[in-house]
Amino acid sequence: MSTRLISRIGAALGFGSLLAGLLVPAAAAAASSPTPFDVWLGSNCVGTYAAPANEMFTLVWKDVHGTLVAHQSVTTDAYGDWQFCSTGHVVNTGDTFKATAGTTTNTFVVPVLALSVNRVHDRLTGLAPAGTLVHIHCDITNGFEPCIWHQRARADINGKWSQSVPFPVIGGYHFDIKWKSDDGDSASVYGQAPYVTPELGTAKVSGAYDDGKSANLFLYDASMTLKGTASITGDAYDGSFGAKFIDAGGHTVNVAAGDTIDATALASNAEFVIPQIQATAVASTDRVSGSCENTPSSLGFANVSLYRTGTLVGWANGEGDGNGGVFDFSFRHLGPFDNEANVKVGDRLVIDCVQQDLDGALLTIHAQ
Repeated sequence: MSTRLISRIGAALGFGSLLAGLLVPAAAAAASSPTPFDVWLGSNCVGTYAAPANEMFTLVWKDVHGTLVAHQSVTTDAYGDWQFCSTGHVVNTGDTFKATAGTTTNTFVVPVLALSVNRVHDRLTGLAPAGTLVHIHCDITNGFEPCIWHQRARADINGKWSQSVPFPVIGGYHFDIKWKSDDGDSASVYGQAPYVTPELGTAKVSGAYDDGKSANLFLYDASMTLKGTASITGDAYDGSFGAKFIDAGGHTVNVAAGDTIDATALASNAEFVIPQIQATAVASTDRVSGSCENTPSSLGFANVSLYRTGTLVGWANGEGDGNGGVFDFSFRHLGPFDNEANVKVGDRLVIDCVQQDLDGALLTIHAQ
């Protein structure tokens, strides 16, 4: 989970028709399953923590079209743990895993499994094999303690399930679901509530959406004339995305203060005016100061990340007065939710002026 979790502390699904044969995974080829599988959709790895210790078996991994992904000899460790990772393929619905140890074989077909987080209606929806249960967990934290909420939901005859969340869901909240077969195999999906963060002075926009789902975001100038469109697709594992705004002529177009971003394709309340952001960082004093314009959607504070040679080395969350968005702090003296660091000339700092529902507006500066 991101170290900037305080900022995120962190939709209808729109899935098309699916092959009925994928809704119910294949049964094990033998009554016993000495080598069960545990997979995360969108990940490039497969493994388990429940196999017999020191067991050697042959792993065969094929995609939904029957193309060979891997044919590998695997040996579990003294605790029965093992893992294999592909270098060119991620786990998808319909992938087949087969483990053969001596005369015993276990075959597992990854079922249809999906998770969508609706931040407007505080609800989770998704897909799973018809009539089966999914186990739902929230993966957010307050910085000290993890969320303890969990629930189960049963897919209906069409393979659809839904579950309300008993607390407000805002951008960046993380959840996961796990499905288990009768043979001990399991498949999981990870997702987060959608959010959007355009970056001032660049064409960049980032955020999160449903895993593998695509949408268009729109950027308008102060007169509400369309400036550019960004086509985004949520990452197959965690839904994160990064894209650029492109104008009608196919050229990148930069985000400016006063522009309006329309990300209502992600969430119906994801539309706001991009604020003016001012910030400076002084290496000799380790101080960062500035302000986030007090727009109607502004929450009046900023989250600041400090990078050195591309590595995140410090972060400060919730800096500001909660009103005009003015902040002034030392990176060497931060609170318990933050990571203190010194500031060096040339360090890159990303200022995230937090908006309602934890959308954001970014500005990148360099320490002087």
